[in-house]
Amino acid sequence: MSILGSGQGSVSTCGILAELPSLAAEITSGALSANPVPVPLRDVEEAWTAPAGPGRRLVLTC
Repeated sequence: MSILGSGQGSVSTCGILAELPSLAAEITSGALSANPVPVPLRDVEEAWTAPAGPGRRLVLTC
């Protein structure tokens, strides 16, 4: 298993592209899930500090 940082500059473009096939395979196999929690952008202030819960990820929406 490799753990890579996120954010511009933490991983080269070549490094990101090299990992995409295995990432796609993990997602399509069901081994990796994100469990998104949609939050309207207007509620970002409250959502920013609110716990999303184990395995949940906030996704800002329009």
